Order: sequence, then structure tokens, then C-alpha cells
Amino acid sequence: MKKPLIILLFTIVAIGSSLYYFNQKKQTTLFDAHIIDTVHTPHINPLFEKADAAKYDQDYPKAKQLFQALLSKKLSAADSQYVLNQLAFINLTTDEDSIAHIWLKKIEKTYPLSISAQADYFYNIGTWASHTFKPKMANDYLQKALVLYKKTYGDKHLKTALCLTQLGLMHYQFGKNFMDSTKLYLSLADTIFQSNVSTQMASFSAECVYGLSKIERLGWDNEKALLHINTALNLLEAKHRDKEILYALCLNLKALVVRKEGSMHPEKKTFYFQQMDSLIKKAVEVGKGTSSYKLQDIYVDIIRMKSGLKDSTQCQYYLEQLRQLLTVQPEYYSKIKSLKGYYYLRQRDTLTSMQFYRQFWDSHSNDTCKNALFAADASHSLFLYYNTILNYDSALYFIKQNIIAATGDQGYNVSWSYLLSPSFYEKNKRVVVSFPFAANVFYNKYEKQKDKNDLKQAYQIVKTTDSLLFDALLSANDETLLSYQKEYGSKDNAFAIRIAHSLYKETKKLEYLEFGFKLSERFKSQVLFRNLYDSRATNNTKSIIDSIQMIKSDLAFLKNNDNKNSIKLALSNRLEQLYKVLEKRNPEYYKSKILQPTPSLKDIQTILKPSQLLVNYSLTNEKSYRILISKTNCDFQIFDDFNTINNQISQLRSFLTAKDNTHSGKSYKDVAMQLYKNLLGNIPPQYEGQKELLIITDKNLALLPFEALVEPNRNSDTTFDKMAYALYRYSFTYTSSFKIYENNAPIKLPLKPKVAAFTYDAASDELPYSSKEIQVLKNIYGTQLGSYIGSECSKENFFNCQKDFDIIHLALHASSNPNRREDNKIYFSPKHKEPLYDLDLGKMQSKVKLLVLSACQTAEGKIEAGEGTYSLSRSFLQSGIPNVIASLWKIDNASTSDILTVFYKQLAQNNAPAIALHQAKINYIKTADRQTAHPSYWAGLLIFN
Repeated sequence: MKKPLIILLFTIVAIGSSLYYFNQKKQTTLFDAHIIDTVHTPHINPLFEKADAAKYDQDYPKAKQLFQALLSKKLSAADSQYVLNQLAFINLTTDEDSIAHIWLKKIEKTYPLSISAQADYFYNIGTWASHTFKPKMANDYLQKALVLYKKTYGDKHLKTALCLTQLGLMHYQFGKNFMDSTKLYLSLADTIFQSNVSTQMASFSAECVYGLSKIERLGWDNEKALLHINTALNLLEAKHRDKEILYALCLNLKALVVRKEGSMHPEKKTFYFQQMDSLIKKAVEVGKGTSSYKLQDIYVDIIRMKSGLKDSTQCQYYLEQLRQLLTVQPEYYSKIKSLKGYYYLRQRDTLTSMQFYRQFWDSHSNDTCKNALFAADASHSLFLYYNTILNYDSALYFIKQNIIAATGDQGYNVSWSYLLSPSFYEKNKRVVVSFPFAANVFYNKYEKQKDKNDLKQAYQIVKTTDSLLFDALLSANDETLLSYQKEYGSKDNAFAIRIAHSLYKETKKLEYLEFGFKLSERFKSQVLFRNLYDSRATNNTKSIIDSIQMIKSDLAFLKNNDNKNSIKLALSNRLEQLYKVLEKRNPEYYKSKILQPTPSLKDIQTILKPSQLLVNYSLTNEKSYRILISKTNCDFQIFDDFNTINNQISQLRSFLTAKDNTHSGKSYKDVAMQLYKNLLGNIPPQYEGQKELLIITDKNLALLPFEALVEPNRNSDTTFDKMAYALYRYSFTYTSSFKIYENNAPIKLPLKPKVAAFTYDAASDELPYSSKEIQVLKNIYGTQLGSYIGSECSKENFFNCQKDFDIIHLALHASSNPNRREDNKIYFSPKHKEPLYDLDLGKMQSKVKLLVLSACQTAEGKIEAGEGTYSLSRSFLQSGIPNVIASLWKIDNASTSDILTVFYKQLAQNNAPAIALHQAKINYIKTADRQTAHPSYWAGLLIFN
């Protein structure tokens, strides 16, 4: 019995010892296969366990101390090389370049190097060269390191990802076509970081994510930029690296992103700018605690931010801080001269500004290490200066250098015909943002010298720009598109329309009118148009669309990589196949969503009825434009600037939305006549036969009821029931772009429509006149009417009605927020309960032909540049409803009920919603007294297509 017991005890001890040994072994095997160095395989080298653990945990002070301690031990040549490389890596990561260089020099004395040591050395020397402005050397060594890392470790190793990151950042700083090459390397690195589940691997991606954020910011995608930079900050904070220069650079970049958010959202400007200031202060505080030259970059960005905000005191403060820094650091690229030029230009001291800019350009031009970003910045600044002082030849020279700086092309005397050629811009589409500046110079030359060749050259440039933008924005997400429209689009588009109008005025050629309309149309409701077709896409279509977008993204990513031609060919073939499948499954979506053609003049005239006149507005800060198109005629006209029109709209709306109507008829009439003169005046006689106006609005025109304008010189009456309203001359339909109208107009109401009506219980005392509207609907539509009253008035029933009814009538409460789309809502229960939010409608796919919103403020909301009003009516249009009647303010329940009663009677006779609403309003004024004939009672309901 004793012997088996002894054997059992021995077995237990052995198993326990084995478990302990393997557990200890597991604990010492601290790094997975995608992180571990070759020097440590197949087993961990116990000599380096603690030092490596600290390094891979990014505890660099501790790692540095432990590795330095190892140098006092007797090490083999391979181990010594490993330690020196790790010390160089740590110092480079924390931007202690001079110390890193000492370690690199020591490594060179230990030749020959093993393959793994050689790979690490190439990486370190390449990173050091990048940090110290030696781009050719940096590229050569980093490329060598990448080859060795891939050969030694494979494509998914941490060292491969880190090397790709450094190549990406180096190309951002020095590369030609830097946007594409930077994104290529950083995206490859990010794929490695993301594909590996190791938390150790992911924690090293902060620098890569920081670089991606810079690229997204330059590409106008502020949302992605902010997401990336917050990720980088979180990664650094998690590893207690918030005392390093990289952390300071991330804070600084976030300040730039937040500043753009403030510019894009004026209503939150104070909040964003306060956040920006807080980030700036923290970035400087962290940056000063390091010895990195990159603190210069932080000061540069801050000075530019403050100069742009015309904050003279802060600019001077940070300029002095930078000057003091440069007493102990070498000045890279004469930045301070550029900054002083930038600052003095904004102080309108052009002579001083010019002196600094020329010094900057001369020092940069003589620099053997030319940085694409700095070259672009310098040439752009000098262009601005020379354009300001009307030296157009010099301005053209420098804007040309600005375009060349961001490309792979060399030389200073390339022709404009070459820069505008397909062979050039096919490779360099990102230079599109510089083209409008060049067009501006040619146009200014034309204005001064009246040489039509300059005007035609400006036209060729804006045409090229338009074609590039169409391609670049085709697959852009909504945030990118909105960001572009706010930062560049609105201003550049306005200038391009100005050139088109000038040529039309000179020549009367329809080519220029058509181009002007195309420009105006291009930046009107593109997001709405795309989302409208997304809502109409079937589920099997959506999967194809997702695949198309992914392949297009991959092709853009591989565009400049000649080593991937076979992959690019395979992707292109697959893309062509998917387009064919999409065209077969959903031809309407294929034509309108993927190709997005802008309607030609001929297309528009084919669609318009003989009684219709299209009136397209483009409001700009200098002048505003109106394009008239009927079945047989067209014209391109110019009138007052946006600020003048906007002030008049504000005055008129103050009369229309006032809680009382005690203001005089004369006061109202004066403003209403001014607006009529601007917006509807001077329509040539050949359009007299067109009484149905299709209004394509722009900016705050979306808040204006045109029918409430007053025709000048028709009568002298100033009583509200006798004024010569535009309503008596025209009927009005409103749309935010012709493409929206083109897609909605063919959808007609059936002769016997099915109608669903929603309102509160009469006992609730909410909207007391809505029951009258329901009774009228019962009288007209009988059994075709479905009534949802009281407890039946619910969101669930509303959504259920979207497929089975042709008309939906909502007599409910609603509210809007001019600053936040998310706050727009309509209430399906009294006392503002059971709200249906604006954003909920994006999920709805409706088959309804007409929606009548007998509710307040359903056409009001936030106005976005180029996109119109983010209102409930817009969201219903986006869900697929082609005709929406909505309100521009808090409408009166009684008068609204009277108007809609007549509207439905007229609709039953003519089946035309716009005409029926027009007749209902005229009838209302005829039966109203002097007080209730005020336009606030009848003009608030508009029909949108």
C-alpha cells in the first residue's frame, strides 16, 4: 500500500511542478509571435525579460534604465547590438534624437551586424534621418528596413507596422503626392495594428493613428479626423505617455480639428474656440517639457490659428515664444519668416508682409531638402500677397508653384495647358483646391485689362476644377461633403458662377448659362439626393453598393502603387461586373446615384411643362444670380448680394412670425416690394405665359414664402386684404435642387387615392380645428380614408401606413431647432409626448405620394451650406415622399384648417397639389377680414418637391 501511495504523491508533485514551471514559463513568455524579436526565439532570453517587458509596455523611462544597466554586463556581439538598437529606438520614439544618434554611432562600431540587428539599425537610422530633415536618407534606410522586417518577421509583425508608420509620416513631411503616399503607408500599418488581437500591438499604433488624423483633416473629413485623434490620445494616456511630444502634437492637432468644427458650426463657435484654447495651452505645456524641435510645429499652428482669428495679442505672444525657442534650437525651413508674413498680411501691413514672405521663399528655394507642405504654404502666401497688390504675373507664378509643390512634377515653367490636361490632373487630383485661386487671378486680370483671353482661361480652370470635384466627391461621405462645402465649396462655387455669368454676358452663349446652372446645382442638396436614393434602394441593391464603395476605396488606395497592377486590374474588372449587376437590378438607382448626372439644359426643358418657369437662385457674398429656364427660353441674370437679400428676408420674417400683427401694412409692403424687385422683378416679357414658378432656393431663401411678396406699382393699397401679392401672378412650388424635382415630379397621385389622417382626440383641447380637417377628408374620400385619432394616433400606425396609403395628413404639434437637426420632432400624443424625431425618418422607406403636415415649423431647421434646410419636410422627402406640404413658422390652427379644407376640395378636382394649394390661399384671402388676411395666416404653408 505504501508503494502506490508514494507513486501517487510523486505524480502529484511532478504534475504540480510541471504546472508551476509551465505557468512560470507562460509568465516569462511575455510577447506574442507578432511582437517578439528574433533574438528571443524560440525561448525568451532571460537577460532581457524585464527591459523588453518595460519597452513593450511603453514604460520608456524604466526600459531605458534597464537596457543601459545591461551594457555593464558582458554581452555577446549580437546581444550588445540588440541593446544599443533598443536604446536608439526608445530615444527616437520619445524624440531625443541627439541621444539616439550617439547609440547609432556605437552600433556602427560593432560591425558586422546580424540580419535582425541590421534591420533595427536601418529602421533607427531612417527614423533619425526623417526627424533631422534628411528625406532621401530617411527613405532609403526605411525602405531597406521594411524589406528586412518583412523577410525576417513577415507582413503582420509590429516592426513592419512601425516601419510603415515612419514611411507614412516621412512622406507627409517630405513626399511628392504626399496625400496619396502617406495614406498608403499609414493605412497598411493601421491594417496590421487592427488585424492583430494583441493589446500590446494595438497600443503601439498611436503615431500611426495621429498621421491618419492629419490626412483626414486635409481631406475635409473632420469627423474621422476627430475620431482618430481621440483614439491616439486615449492610447497615449493609457500608457502614461502624456508627457511626450507626440501627446502634445496630438493635442495641437485636435485644437486644429476643433477650430474647424467651430467654423462649421457658428452657433457653437464660442464653445469650440474655448475648447481649442484649452487644448493649445495643454499642448504647449507638454511640449515645453520636452526637448523636441517639434514644439516649433505646435507654435506654427497656434500662430496660424490665432492669426486667422485676428487675435493680435495672442499672435505676438506665441511669436515671441517661438523666437525664444529658436535661440536654443535650429530653425527649420525659416518658418518664423513665413509666420511673420502671414501675421502682417492679416494686419494689412502688406509691405512688411512681403519682405518676410520673400525671405521665406528665397531661403526655402535654396534648401536642398524641399518639403512639399512648406513649399505649398510659401507659394500660396506669396500668391495671396501679389494678388492683393494687383501684381498678377507674380501671383500666377506663385500659384503655379503651389500646384506643382504637391505633385511629382518638376520645373517652374510648365504651361497652364499642361496643368489643366487630363494627363496631369488624373495623377494629381488633390491639387484641385488650388485651381480656383488661379482662376481668381485670371479673372482679376480680365477685370483690370479687359482681355477676354484671361476670362476664358479662368473659365477653363473652373471647368477643370468642376470635373475634378465631381470625381473626388462622388463617393465622399456626408461629413466630408458638408465640410468641403463650408470650407471651400460655397466660396469657390460662387466665384465660378461669377466667371460663367461674365462670359454669358459677353457672348450670350448658352454653354456658359448651362455651366452656371450646373455649378449651382452641384452644391444643392447632394446629401439629400444621395440619401433619397439610398432609401429607395432594395436590400439586395444595398449590398452591391457597399461592395462598389469598398472596391472604389481600395482602387484609390492603390492608385500610385505600380507594384499592385495585377490587383488593380482584378479590382477594376470586379467593379465593372458589379456596375452591370446594379444596372440590371435597379436601373433607376444606377443612373441617378452612381453616375449622378447633372441635368443638361435640354433635359430640363424636356421635363418642364409649357406653363412652368424654373427660377434657380445662387446667393453669394458679392452678387447673387438667377437663372430662368422655360420650355423655350432661358436667361442668366445678376442682382443684389446675399447680405442685402438676407437682411430683407429677416425683416419680412419678423413681420410674418410676430406674436401680434400690429405693425403697419406700409412697413410690411415696403420690405415685401424690395424682395419682389430683387427676386421676381425684371423677368423678361417672353416669360409672361409661364405662371407656375418652380423655385430652386439657396441658403435663407428656403425660409421665404415668395407668394407673400408684393408686386410694385400694381396698386397703392397698404391693407393686407388688398395688396398685390405675388400669389395673384404666380403659383409656387419649391425644391432644393432640380435633380430632386426631376426624380419626384413624375410620381403622380392616383385618381382615387387612399388617405390616412392623424390627429389628437377632440377631448384633449389640442388643435381644436383639426377635427374640421378630418371631417372634410371623410366627406371627400369616404371609405378611402383611414382615421387615426386619439389612441390610434401613434408612431407605430404612422410607420405602418407608409406602404398602403397615397396621402397622409398629420394634424399634430411639431417643433424645430435652427441649430440642431436632432431636435426637430413631431408629436403623436398631446402635450408634446411620443415624439417622432427627425433622424428616425432616415430609416423610413415610404410609398406615400403626398404628405400634408398641418403642424408648426415643419419646413424650418438648420441651414447648411449647399444643402438647404435640415427640416422635417426635408427628412420626409428623403424617405421617398415626392410631395410635402409643410410650414415655415408657428402657423395658426384656424386659418390653416380653412386653407386645407379648400385645398382638399381643389385636389379632388385637379389632382395637382401645387395648383390646389395656390387656389386655396387665394380663396382664403378673399374670405378673410383685414386682420386675418395678413400673410402670417396663409403664407406659411408651402409645397416642396
